[in-house]
Amino acid sequence: MRLTILFDHRYVRLPDGRVGSKTHYNYDLFAGRYLHAFDQVDVITRTPEPAGTRVSLGPGVDLVSVGTWEGTFDFLRKASKLKRFVRRELKQAEVALLIVPSFLSILAGKKLRRLKLPYGVEVVGDPDGVFSREGSSHPLRSLLRVVFKRELTKLCATAATGAYVTRDALQAKYPVADGCFSTHYSSIQLDEAAIAAQPRTFAATDAPRRLVCVAAMLHRFKGQHLLLKAIAKCRDRGRPLRLELVGDGPLRGDLERQCAELGLSDLVTFHGRAAAGAEVRERLDAADIAVLFSLTEGLPRVVIESMARGLPCVASEVGGVPELLPPEFRVPASDVDALADRLFTLAGDPAAMTAAAAANLVHVDDYRADRLMERRHAHYAALREAATASVPFAPPSNIAPSIERRKAS
Repeated sequence: MRLTILFDHRYVRLPDGRVGSKTHYNYDLFAGRYLHAFDQVDVITRTPEPAGTRVSLGPGVDLVSVGTWEGTFDFLRKASKLKRFVRRELKQAEVALLIVPSFLSILAGKKLRRLKLPYGVEVVGDPDGVFSREGSSHPLRSLLRVVFKRELTKLCATAATGAYVTRDALQAKYPVADGCFSTHYSSIQLDEAAIAAQPRTFAATDAPRRLVCVAAMLHRFKGQHLLLKAIAKCRDRGRPLRLELVGDGPLRGDLERQCAELGLSDLVTFHGRAAAGAEVRERLDAADIAVLFSLTEGLPRVVIESMARGLPCVASEVGGVPELLPPEFRVPASDVDALADRLFTLAGDPAAMTAAAAANLVHVDDYRADRLMERRHAHYAALREAATASVPFAPPSNIAPSIERRKAS
């Protein structure tokens, strides 16, 4: 059976001329996760190739290019053409999986329902926060927020199966229909090399603690501009902290200018993008505290990765973060004073840092690759079962909230 995945990820031309991903969305990921239940995986996504071009990532996994778009306005200009292409592809599909929220899933929703084609959803984020006033300055922000929330609600309510990166948070806002298979798993891949053998221990020191924030500089909702303000407040109160910013993107110039205006150039280092895996782990291992001050998240991978390195972490209380960190290590989103207070106190308390590091390493055990893979395989088996049912799939009429109808592990 062939699985058709719709996914907004941007594939690029690599230095050797091949089409591939700069992140972890490569052949090993698709083969390891989906070929366990399906014979062929077609990923409808953005590539530098013309629309309709099929690019092989490896045996059993092909990219089907929709072409590409640059930003929301370019997407809107090309939406009619993209919609026709997506709907043509779906007519040939046997079963689909939508990684949502995404532009392509919005184009696909009505056609999926009309075809009564069984599909699953993997919910990895919340448009409510992405398009909030604090998280986006896009002129169409309010409209995009309404459209994405409405379409995500519909897609989940009429899906055959659902998987979420959170245990509870996203399920409560965007539930699948009552009686449908639902489970949760992060997109992270924590193998043994990613997990520290033991947690960190910390001693008192007069040297500034080193903080690390790993986040792309593509959107304001990652909150680096607010984090810089908190670092300035800590310095002004007499506790300078060194901040290592790992990530890159079009907002980097703005952040560098803000850093200079706040007089933080001697305390903040911009490292640029780090490759997933060993390079990110190296940055985490060189730090004392991991921090993520996002305005919205699904379940932040970098917090899990930091916990796995035996680091104390501080993060904003959004999305699935409460499932990862206890209250004393969470702060309200966009509350710069609260973040500054938390970092100021934690950096001066080596006993609390040591205890947090140990607790995080224990808690992250639930995100080990083998445990998450069990849940993934259960989801894909349920999706295949929906596609092979003796009668055509029809979305359930009862769409009451449901958060874990069938145990996946």
